[in-house]
Amino acid sequence: MEVGDYYYYPGWHEPGAMLEIIINEDALAALPDDLQAIVTVAARATNSDMLDDFTAHNSESLDILLRDFDTELLPLPDDVMDVLYEQSQVAVQALIDADPMAAKIAASYFDFFERVRTYHEISERAYLNGRDRVMPPVSFTE
Repeated sequence: MEVGDYYYYPGWHEPGAMLEIIINEDALAALPDDLQAIVTVAARATNSDMLDDFTAHNSESLDILLRDFDTELLPLPDDVMDVLYEQSQVAVQALIDADPMAAKIAASYFDFFERVRTYHEISERAYLNGRDRVMPPVSFTE
């Protein structure tokens, strides 16, 4: 293995990327109901298609890196994750302090985060832990 053949995880954007659509509220409201529905459904479908595509292709790409390029898969060290978290908090706070709309968005985001966190513990995390108990994950460190 050559120096630099490492893949560190998780990506800082995980658990997944999302697309964003910004539409003028008045322009959307001016559309007939059927066209408003088309815009909404198309935006949701595009985001879902993108996430499905990323999941499939990123899984294939990771397999190629590990199999064909002898890449070592490593978790980001806790001290690196801590610094990333601390610095992201500084950056978010700077945005909040500089822009009332950013403050409004952040408040909404953090409120949602707190409301769904417990559910994620008993859904996604519990499912993955249960699955791994009966179907142990592949070891990438062997």
